[in-house]
Amino acid sequence: MQKKTSIPFTITSMDNLGQGVSKTLGKVVFIPKTTIGDEGEAEILAEKKGVIFGTRARLTKHSSQRIKSECLHFDTCPSCY
Repeated sequence: MQKKTSIPFTITSMDNLGQGVSKTLGKVVFIPKTTIGDEGEAEILAEKKGVIFGTRARLTKHSSQRIKSECLHFDTCPSCY
C-alpha cells in the first residue's frame, strides 16, 4: 500500500468547476470543497505536468467567505454536480 502524500495549500482563486486553486511546490493544485482564503493540507490524488489534483485533508484556517452547507452529507460525499 502506498503512503498518501499531503501538501500545504492556500486557496487564492477558484476554477470554473468551483474547485479551489492553489500554487504549491511550483505547481497548480486543484482542491474541491475549498474557497478563497482557506488554508490547510491536501492529499495528492494525481499529478500531471505541472498540475496536482488533491482532496482536502484538513483545514487549518477557514476563509471568511466560507458558508455552512445546507446538505448534511457535504463533507463526506463526492458532491452534486
